[in-house]
Amino acid sequence: MQQSGHIQAVIDVVNEWKRQKTKPFDHILNYYFRDRRFIGSKDRQQISLYSYDVFRHKMLLEWWAEFGMKRDCLEEEENYALKIVAVLLCLVRRKSPGEVNALFSGEKYAPRELDRPERKMIETIWEQPDYGKNPLYHDSMPAHVRLNTPEWLYEKMGELNERRSDVLRAMNHPATIDFRVNTLKSDRDLVLEQLLSQKIEAIATPYSSWGIRLQKRFNLNTLDIYKQGVVELQDEGSQLLCELTDARPNYTVVDYCAGAGGKSLAFAMTMRNKGRLVLCDTADWRLNKSNDRLRRAGVFNVQDKIVLETDEGEAALSKLLGKADVVFVDAPCSGTGTWRRNPDARFRLSGKELDELVQLQKSILEKASTLVKPGGMLVYATCSILSIENKGQVDGFLHNVEGFNIEPIQFKDESIDYLQLDPYAYQTDGFFMAKLRRGA
Repeated sequence: MQQSGHIQAVIDVVNEWKRQKTKPFDHILNYYFRDRRFIGSKDRQQISLYSYDVFRHKMLLEWWAEFGMKRDCLEEEENYALKIVAVLLCLVRRKSPGEVNALFSGEKYAPRELDRPERKMIETIWEQPDYGKNPLYHDSMPAHVRLNTPEWLYEKMGELNERRSDVLRAMNHPATIDFRVNTLKSDRDLVLEQLLSQKIEAIATPYSSWGIRLQKRFNLNTLDIYKQGVVELQDEGSQLLCELTDARPNYTVVDYCAGAGGKSLAFAMTMRNKGRLVLCDTADWRLNKSNDRLRRAGVFNVQDKIVLETDEGEAALSKLLGKADVVFVDAPCSGTGTWRRNPDARFRLSGKELDELVQLQKSILEKASTLVKPGGMLVYATCSILSIENKGQVDGFLHNVEGFNIEPIQFKDESIDYLQLDPYAYQTDGFFMAKLRRGA
């Protein structure tokens, strides 16, 4: 496929996302490729790279497009995606107006030719005095646009103080590729040796004792250690939450919002397959997705899978009241900590949805706490960098529910009340964690 074909594919998928803004972009891209199996792996990679570049620069591209056209309301334009991709080629891929026009040739598989105003838009951007120095930014560009963040979220993140710009800027870079070594089957040093012997560049992660970071992307399904469950894809931040939870052998551990069991696999590992591991979720299809992963990882101490908000699930849950050594709540959240992986998510979140999530988190945390036995631990976690979902949620819980106290977290030779990770300070996704000990 020629580069012009890649560009047309990007325009198609961005247009589809614009029509279905509530659907995650990675789902739209997967459906696009599924319906076009003739597209080869290298072409898919190029289309994906271009597409994610659009969302990592979306607000800047819109600003420049409107600057070049000298009018607002780009979002309402029928040819929105075509204009945005043309600006991307100019600003991010540093192509001249002539090169951009050549890609928009109107020939077979290529996008249509740019019309006169669109060509003028590209020329206006190209002719800016500072173009060769730092073409993405302009003195009159608002701060939230520079950081590719909706204004209402930018204001809400003012609580990050002087760190706000650094954290949000880091969120606009691609995420690292991290593995968690499954210590039920191997150890990190051995896996690193295997990877290096296959000429795969990899290093140990700096914080997680199980983590390996790959230095470049490739097809993971070609790795035997991946297919055999020796390693699992898991961001180092997520690994740290599991490691610091301290799920021990012979404990009863409840993963209250388990989903497809990604963190459950790590808990089984720290439990050494001993004890009772219980997975809960509101959707049985999500829990069922864990079956193959658990089998591949060699996990056999999962004794129950409970579908919440069903009669059978509530009956099963009632038998666990006050009996769990550890209850881990990976609460549904805004996902603001995952923007490196899901850059479109910042444009799908609304203030109303955030308010609803905060109420849901409160309800889940209070209900999950009833499962903790005296002396046991309630662990609250999110993949968010918003205080309202993190410290604010924990403070509210401690105010409303008696009998729990903050358990200090030991991290980097320090004792802290809360753990907040982010890609600027730690090169991880944005994760929050608090440990709450129930009185004996």
